[in-house]
Amino acid sequence: MTTISIIETFSKIKELSRNINSIVKTNDDAVQKELAKKSNILLEDIIEVESDVLDDKDGEIIETTTKFEFNLGFAKVM
Repeated sequence: MTTISIIETFSKIKELSRNINSIVKTNDDAVQKELAKKSNILLEDIIEVESDVLDDKDGEIIETTTKFEFNLGFAKVM
């Protein structure tokens, strides 16, 4: 079971990496928003964000900004 979880997490990280690279390379706002949404879902799965943290108590979200930065010791990905 642990091995399967590790493989699934690695797969999610690879997909997240592809999404982040695609966000940077495209100028289409709709595509960027869709990829950011998918990336957020992947991040929630990987780091197990509790659902109540994401509850919107103030109403509609007007604008969001997403910035990813990973410092892997041997490389820094932004």
